[in-house]
Amino acid sequence: MSAKWLKETVFPNLVRLMKSAEENRGKKPHVSTIDIEQYSKTYQRIKLSIGKSIVESWTEKTDPHKFVYEDCALTAYLKVLFRETDSMPKKFVDVGCGNGLLVKLLKEEGITGVGVDIRKRNIWDEFIAQGVQLCEASLDPQTASGMPEGADYLIGNHSDELTPWIPIMAAKLKCSFFLLPCCPFDFYCKYSKVKGASGESQYVSYMAYIRSIITKLGFEFKEDRLRIPSTKRHAFIATIPSGGLPENIDEIIEQLTKKGENFVPRAKTIESKNCSNLPADFRIALMKKIFTHLMSLDAANDKGWRCGGSMSLAKLAEILTVDEKELLKNQNGGLQTFLKNHHQIFKVIGGKVKIKNWREELELAPLKKNHVKKSECWFLRNHPDGCPLSEETCRFAH
Repeated sequence: MSAKWLKETVFPNLVRLMKSAEENRGKKPHVSTIDIEQYSKTYQRIKLSIGKSIVESWTEKTDPHKFVYEDCALTAYLKVLFRETDSMPKKFVDVGCGNGLLVKLLKEEGITGVGVDIRKRNIWDEFIAQGVQLCEASLDPQTASGMPEGADYLIGNHSDELTPWIPIMAAKLKCSFFLLPCCPFDFYCKYSKVKGASGESQYVSYMAYIRSIITKLGFEFKEDRLRIPSTKRHAFIATIPSGGLPENIDEIIEQLTKKGENFVPRAKTIESKNCSNLPADFRIALMKKIFTHLMSLDAANDKGWRCGGSMSLAKLAEILTVDEKELLKNQNGGLQTFLKNHHQIFKVIGGKVKIKNWREELELAPLKKNHVKKSECWFLRNHPDGCPLSEETCRFAH
């Protein structure tokens, strides 16, 4: 165990874990608003009876073990919630449903609803053929137009720019909702923490912002921390009070959303930038150029595997040509973005760049038994000493 590894790998991760523990201090225990035993049983049943087969046949680029089982957990939570509160919706709407998996899982559990998203996903055809209702449409949250007819419950699961609008749409429809915020947006742009606010993270500040919207609209609500494979697990469960929402609800909505602006939905076709659309020959050449340079800096080795050296981002940028820098800049990125996109090969920490040593990474986070190897091992084919790990322990395909 080297001092360099402790400094560059272990200590930064300890700092991150301590920060996370500080943010979680005083929070509710996981799943506190429904019967935890019923939730656990329901989740395990859904995971094994439905989720497992979906994971095995997953065709999307996303990690099925995270996304499928997260939606299995949400399905279990909602099913138990509806049953315990005797509030089964006649027709829910999953606003910004993405891949539509949550809609499918809820349907499998006998809960009827529709998923709406501005952009159809490839996997929709498979789900629609199974009777899942998914609709490609742009919702206008200011008027709730475009909302499927008969909606009596809204679900916002990581709904991004529509997150603050879901309580507004629910108020207009006079229905209850479930909201699991993720990326912070206010009504018209990305959310920014109030200037001068201190002692809390952006996420905690955003939860307070969403809480204030729900409170001002007059909903009764509970908050819960879900058991899902995500750091964003704080949920709001809101219902219409017995006396109804305030009589002046339209005035309250106008006060909350006033800015003299109109909501602009995201583009239907998303242009990926951040160095993700660089020409393949350019990417390969630049990867090898940086790799070769780092290898030349130091002859140090780890059990016979040459690790190369490290250098600052600023110094490394000096080896790039003007044309290379310009091409990275045109992709809304820079050298650091490029290196992070190729995290199998490079590690950027504390402003320094080095070749990633997967032996060190394996000590920090051992390979899970159910890990799916989707990419080829770059080191096996490009490092002069090959991959430092065996085929069984490497995260990538040999």
